[in-house]
Amino acid sequence: MDKDKKSNKKVVVILSILLGLIVIVAGVFIFLYLSKPKYEIKVNTDGHKIIKDMVIKDNVIEKLPELELKDNEDFIGWVNKDNKVMREKIKLERDEEITPIIPPKPREIVTVKFVTDTDEVIPDIKLTKGDNLLLPVNPSHKTWTFQYWVDKDGYIASSDKIITEDLTLYAYWSKPDKKEVTISFDTGTDEKIEPIKIMQGKKIIFPYPTVNKEDSKFFGWLDKDNNLVTHDTVANEDMKLTAKWVPNYTCPDNCKVSEDGKTCTREDITDPSTQKVCPGTLYYGNCINLNDKESANIRQCSSWEDGDEVDYFDGNEGWCVKKIPFVDKQVCPDGYNMTENKCVKEEVIECNKN
Repeated sequence: MDKDKKSNKKVVVILSILLGLIVIVAGVFIFLYLSKPKYEIKVNTDGHKIIKDMVIKDNVIEKLPELELKDNEDFIGWVNKDNKVMREKIKLERDEEITPIIPPKPREIVTVKFVTDTDEVIPDIKLTKGDNLLLPVNPSHKTWTFQYWVDKDGYIASSDKIITEDLTLYAYWSKPDKKEVTISFDTGTDEKIEPIKIMQGKKIIFPYPTVNKEDSKFFGWLDKDNNLVTHDTVANEDMKLTAKWVPNYTCPDNCKVSEDGKTCTREDITDPSTQKVCPGTLYYGNCINLNDKESANIRQCSSWEDGDEVDYFDGNEGWCVKKIPFVDKQVCPDGYNMTENKCVKEEVIECNKN
């Protein structure tokens, strides 16, 4: 009997301890849940009516609000104060304020797609051709850290980029188990670009300069050996890249560029030809000097073929006019001008835009 009482007492003690632990754990959980910050989103409708409310649960956006649009309006998305496009199923890390992007119709649409290399799917963003690039709120991963969006050529995408065609961007992550190398940049201008870190052994990525060199266009990055770096270049060590600039316009060979660089003058040069020309007046195949003439009424002119005069009629009056010899003269083809014993034709042509 005493043994049963002692056994029951032990059971009661154990159950009491377990119940106490459960109460403590539940209390901690409730405390953490209640003390967890609750973030809110302020909606700026830009004068539009909300037809479906936003839904947020445990700081996760379940549904974004929907607006009533006019027939001549299109909807791109909601952007936060960082001008990043919001989406559903993302977890809030702070209070947000969102504003709709609503361009007018009709518009020429370009589509920006996003590849995350994770299970997270980011919806396409349909922008208007000629607009600045809009990027989404960064994707997330349990262990990786998101760094950049890059295009197919390895260039880091930024909101300064003007979108003129469909574009696919790829997420670039830093991974804790991968060694990193540092890429630094010399733009050749006053712009300073901060070095970036990328994973060793991976294909290189690089930014676009945002400040242009005067009368020049950015052409790419050069390595220490002056070779053009491409997106297929693998980064195995720290590198310093130098910007390559080319003129905004280039002209064909043998051209002189104008001051604005948009046109050039091309010279076509050829040798003159030698021709027999009459230094006076050509009259029925004869070269005559009209300043050396006498009236044909007084005397008869010498013959055309072997004489030194010809019969010349001016209205009703006849003259005997002296012949003069033909002379050799250097002449140029039509459209050419004689310059220093050369025939030169100038042609203004458009330069090639780089």
